[in-house]
Amino acid sequence: MKVLIAAALFGISCGMYGCSNEANVAGRPMAAEELPVASPVAAIQTAADANADAETPAVVNPPAVIPPTAVNPPVAAPSNWVDVTTVGPNLTLQDPITRLSWSNRRPNATWQGAIDHCNALTYNGVAGWRLPTQTELMNANAHGIKIAARANWMTLANMQADFWSASSYPNWPNIAWLVYLWGGNTDYMAKGYPNAVVCVR
Repeated sequence: MKVLIAAALFGISCGMYGCSNEANVAGRPMAAEELPVASPVAAIQTAADANADAETPAVVNPPAVIPPTAVNPPVAAPSNWVDVTTVGPNLTLQDPITRLSWSNRRPNATWQGAIDHCNALTYNGVAGWRLPTQTELMNANAHGIKIAARANWMTLANMQADFWSASSYPNWPNIAWLVYLWGGNTDYMAKGYPNAVVCVR
């Protein structure tokens, strides 16, 4: 390679039997002014060609990353809430796991008002109702109360509210737990604010 570069720069042609200086056809020494001047651009290009000829390591592409298969959230089983209505236009439904009977949604009330309303309630000819605990409300959501929604009991729109529970907040007697029945999440609030009410027995 070096011989070829020098031949290209100084007008020397090379064949099978060696190299000869084409400018020195008469066999005389070439004057200084007759020597070819190497172009800086040609020199740069020649150096680049030499570098290109060097063996370069093969580029190894990283293996394709396959995204994990999406796992669908579990689908709630069809609700098996039982209609235990005795009399009346509105239904009484029973949680098949806890065996608690649930009234329809009652008028909004403060926490104490909800306690008093459920304790005094006669619903579909049946008494003995109370305000559910925080755990009972959360369990109702987990047990498929949304699937049990009925127009003559509780609709999904009725469940989209914070319901008072009978559970007071520890060490804070003026605060009690709420449960968003449609979603099952829980929060707390001062007992003097009106919120949704449902009764169980």
